[in-house]
Amino acid sequence: MSAPVEQQAAAIMRGAEFGDEATRRTMERELRERLAEGRPLRVYCGYDPTAVDLHLGHTLTMRKLRTFQ
Repeated sequence: MSAPVEQQAAAIMRGAEFGDEATRRTMERELRERLAEGRPLRVYCGYDPTAVDLHLGHTLTMRKLRTFQ
């Protein structure tokens, strides 16, 4: 059984920064709606994890993507 929607949303939003408050509220609302409806989340980050030119800076987004699994 998956965690309650509030816990899932809090885990995914933790540490995220947004340009403005309206964007944060919109994204949080849409995330909660998807989680409550049981719709799958699709996330994309534009780099190849097997590439030779990855560096330490890429781990920030890799770790955040891990919370979606």
